[in-house]
Amino acid sequence: MAKAKPKKAAKRLAHNETICPNCGEVVRIRKDPALAAILSFIFFSLGQFYNGQVGKGVAFIALMFLMLGLMLMFAAVRQGWGLLVAFWLSFGVIYAASIYDAYVSAKRLNES
Repeated sequence: MAKAKPKKAAKRLAHNETICPNCGEVVRIRKDPALAAILSFIFFSLGQFYNGQVGKGVAFIALMFLMLGLMLMFAAVRQGWGLLVAFWLSFGVIYAASIYDAYVSAKRLNES
């Protein structure tokens, strides 16, 4: 009885790679940085999910909910307007950071 040849181990694909159905070659998927930024602007962290960075997207969402929870808590106990304004500014900074990160990450993914 002839021995079967062992199969080659399949190459593990990166999150921005796929196999072309026509030729079988590994093809790199390019991400549009502008689209990633627009998606993060429309819905918080959507650009990170578009880029395939699920963990980072979940972390940004968790941070945003934490900030929203703190804002609501301090607004409920009326700790003063200064603190509430500081939380809103922090919220805006995190939101802007999410948009910027989605754009830069998409560019970086295309370069690697």
